[in-house]
Amino acid sequence: MRGPVGGTIAEATEGTEATGATGAEPRPDGTVPGVGEVLLVTVTSHQPWGITARVRGYEHLGASLDVIRRGHEPGVRRLARALPAVGSTLELTVGRVHHRDRAPRVWLDLTAP
Repeated sequence: MRGPVGGTIAEATEGTEATGATGAEPRPDGTVPGVGEVLLVTVTSHQPWGITARVRGYEHLGASLDVIRRGHEPGVRRLARALPAVGSTLELTVGRVHHRDRAPRVWLDLTAP
């Protein structure tokens, strides 16, 4: 089921089984962060295209920052010069919310302020 941006976790995760790093319990209020929301994230991996991250308080969601696609943005350009180390914590902003038909059901496309 596709939920609206800012929809509930129940809508976004309906029919999926929670496993691994994306299997944390939903937030008590059942919300998904909206575009423009600033989030505290921990870098979980470096990829050829950017980074993946775990979002504090939204561990059940997938999240990444694509420095190739978003490299024209000033904040992303600064971040791309020296990608933060895996395990680093930083503030990033939700650029787009993707609702998917596979786990994790919601993926956050992050950007740098």
